[in-house]
Amino acid sequence: MDGLAKNNAKTIFLVFLISLSIYQIGELWLRDVLSRNFFYTVFADRSTGTATDYFMTPSRMLINIGSLRFSTIYNPIGHEAKNTADSVLSALFSSGEFVQTHEDIDYFALLSNRSIVYQYRFNMPSVVFADFFAADEGFFSFLSFNSVVIIPSDVATNLIHVYFVDNYIMHEFRLISPLHNTLNVQIQNANREAGTLYYASSKLMGFTFEGNIFLPRWPGHTVLIQSMVESNIGERNISDFFSTPSSVWADERDGMFVYSDENQVLRFNTNNTVEYVNYRRSSENSSLAMDFGAAKRFIGRDTTVVNDIFLARITDMGDVRVFYFDYTINNFPILLSRGVRENTGLNHAIEVTVENGVVSRYRKIAYTFEVTPDFVVQRTDALTLINSIGDYNVQDIFFGYILNSSGEVNLDWLVTYVEQL
Repeated sequence: MDGLAKNNAKTIFLVFLISLSIYQIGELWLRDVLSRNFFYTVFADRSTGTATDYFMTPSRMLINIGSLRFSTIYNPIGHEAKNTADSVLSALFSSGEFVQTHEDIDYFALLSNRSIVYQYRFNMPSVVFADFFAADEGFFSFLSFNSVVIIPSDVATNLIHVYFVDNYIMHEFRLISPLHNTLNVQIQNANREAGTLYYASSKLMGFTFEGNIFLPRWPGHTVLIQSMVESNIGERNISDFFSTPSSVWADERDGMFVYSDENQVLRFNTNNTVEYVNYRRSSENSSLAMDFGAAKRFIGRDTTVVNDIFLARITDMGDVRVFYFDYTINNFPILLSRGVRENTGLNHAIEVTVENGVVSRYRKIAYTFEVTPDFVVQRTDALTLINSIGDYNVQDIFFGYILNSSGEVNLDWLVTYVEQL
């Protein structure tokens, strides 16, 4: 090789080394920027992590404590009974077996035994559920379900039955496991801790709702709830949404505060709602669990969300998914009155839109909630309510704290109908 060729080769090699160095420095700098920027952290971190655990958690867990009475726990993450039930499901996927599919659900047979019930407010995809518990591919032959019923059936043989249920069909599985005894202990503990308020199955009460609704009941005509709830308007905290708040444009229009940069807009509206819009998009495909992970992490970075939440609903349009959350406090849901829903355009407290793994829109009510030491007496029971409204087209009936248009929170009933969904 002559001198000219050698010099050309050296030049090419030096250009390559310089380019590589620039790329590596840029990558390190970019990683540092991404770690400090709210949107980019969500964009870059596409793993599901503990968000998947949250996705698998039912909106509420019910424990059959006998005599057709159920205790209920909203957002039961960390509860001993849920930990045991999760262990049963893991054992089912490793050593359990399918029994049969029941085309007609015998609710009395299903719910008359002591059991632990997972209730979801959406149709849980079977493939996502099975993947979380590391089940073999093809373990489920059905697409989805909205409830799981775990029954410790036979003490002598440690037999446990598990039913995956939707509104019309249930799929029966069984396994032999020493967890049978632990399940019984958890159910007995729930029975000892049960108070005056309990829940009953609408199917066992003879109502003809589309699905099974667990209705709160209490003996006599009144029930004393040990605390009330009051609301507070949250602070305007833009640092949760922008990595460099000092460079954000700010504007105030007729009481509405608007903050923005090149790609994001944050609005604090006069109707006590917060809305965030992100105009960046991703072309990468994402799964339901990945999109939920992005939504959950986004909420986790909003420091004004201080109350517990539960996943209330999902709208799945493929590349675009919307996750809806409601608050829970004092083991009751906090729901929006019709006036609040009409004034804000929100049917739930928090709404997160995710497109291909990236949060594109975030809306929420701008309230936080706290328990007060006051007492409240509730006089209207479920039977009185249903007799007054009937059961036609009823989707669900809730008993909880209702936020009204003036910001007051009252313990009351809320009925949702099929056409509202």
